[in-house]
Amino acid sequence: MKSVCKIFIVLAFAFNSTGLFAQFSAAGGVSFGTAVEKLGLFARGAYDITDEIRGNATVNFFFGESVEGIASTNVWTINLDGHYKLIDEDEFGVYALAGLNLATVRVKFEDPTGIFGNFSESSTEVGLNVGGGAELPLDTVIPFAEVKYVISNLDQLVIMAGVRFPF
Repeated sequence: MKSVCKIFIVLAFAFNSTGLFAQFSAAGGVSFGTAVEKLGLFARGAYDITDEIRGNATVNFFFGESVEGIASTNVWTINLDGHYKLIDEDEFGVYALAGLNLATVRVKFEDPTGIFGNFSESSTEVGLNVGGGAELPLDTVIPFAEVKYVISNLDQLVIMAGVRFPF
């Protein structure tokens, strides 16, 4: 633990002393996927690499379906996206995005009779993200909306709305 603290202090000093531009933010919100036809929740970490380019890591969990506690499904994704700011004004921002998508679909079956047994199966797909978004910077938070198309075996349009908290 002490080593991690030392590394963090050294990195913080290095970024501060070299004058590098760095802005971290965290975000969260709701999403909707057209292939899964379900609402979801997402959490995101973002890092402003330059004035125009931002990197994002997003985890998205779509609510699944359940059949009387016997069978259930869910879908979760991990996205690594780059945002390129097309418009970056004090009142409004627009960005294009591209990145990678890792989607996992999970099905779980619990047999109450014990005849068939219990099982869980999952499938993971890799895909590409393309899309864009808009944000409205306020004093302490940045509300945003984003639309992206995931190109994979689980093709879908994902619509997201959330709030980003810079720090």
